[in-house]
Amino acid sequence: MTVGVWTELVEQLRGKEYTFGLLTPTTPRHRIEFDDGLTLSESIAIERRYGFLFPPDLRAFLQTALPVGER
Repeated sequence: MTVGVWTELVEQLRGKEYTFGLLTPTTPRHRIEFDDGLTLSESIAIERRYGFLFPPDLRAFLQTALPVGER
């Protein structure tokens, strides 16, 4: 996916509600939030620190926007 496609997807998801776990009338609702994406140097540093490589599509997503929150 291209950066433009990821950007569009992030904007569609931003602020949307979701539930996690067993669904009951009292299950809390969470909102999808994003911070600025990782820089290229940050993603390279993470890969080196933990000894793996991000797949290209995941790298592109995480450089577009970084999901944040409790879940």
